Amino acid sequence: MTSITTNTPTTSTPATSSNITTADDGSTVISSAPANDSKTSSTTSTTQTEATSKAQNGSDSSTTSSSAPTFTSRAEKMATLNSEFNIMSPDFTLTQAFVNRMAELELISGGEAEKLAADLPKGSAAAGDTPTVAELQTFIKDFSKTLQNNEEAPKGLLDILEDAEKILNNLDSSKPDNSVDIAGTQAALKQFIDSPEALKVNDDDDRNLRALHNMLVVADKLTPANRTSENVNAYLKVLHDL
Repeated sequence: MTSITTNTPTTSTPATSSNITTADDGSTVISSAPANDSKTSSTTSTTQTEATSKAQNGSDSSTTSSSAPTFTSRAEKMATLNSEFNIMSPDFTLTQAFVNRMAELELISGGEAEKLAADLPKGSAAAGDTPTVAELQTFIKDFSKTLQNNEEAPKGLLDILEDAEKILNNLDSSKPDNSVDIAGTQAALKQFIDSPEALKVNDDDDRNLRALHNMLVVADKLTPANRTSENVNAYLKVLHDL
């Protein structure tokens, strides 16, 4: 018996493998089976998987692009804050909007925001009643001269004001000065403001000292400073001798 194998492609169905066999009595027997069936099945499965993956990826991309922007690093938060309020401008001043934005960016807690807001002037003229950085720098110079000419003035306060001026000159901490401890300076100034010595200060100077303290609190929050207890205690010791 003679056996002949041929491949017969078709346009509408997958190619088949045909076996033609001649029997002993002269009759012809033809049998066929689909070729590459497993390959076709595998290709179809792969195509479906890729389509599903693309659909999922497309959905993920759509979700990502529609989500609100988030700021993960401190540098990004600082850049955002500076672009909106121009912290390094001599005209920069503390406002309710600035305090709220710091809280939104998680640079300060909700409780800290409330404390800062409580010390800000209220009413329609609030912005004008809050000293700018330039005005606080001028106040430090003038008030320091007054203290130098007063023999009874607390000498420790002069050191605090000197450091405070350095901090205002670099409010966003773009040029770190390791010789100045921001946390210690603001803590020391706060203790002076709450001390009996502060009662000798006139109302205008007292208001400026409080505004200066608030600005130092902000500077402290904007700066990833090393807050050691030794530095804070050093300032407190100076104030203790006032």
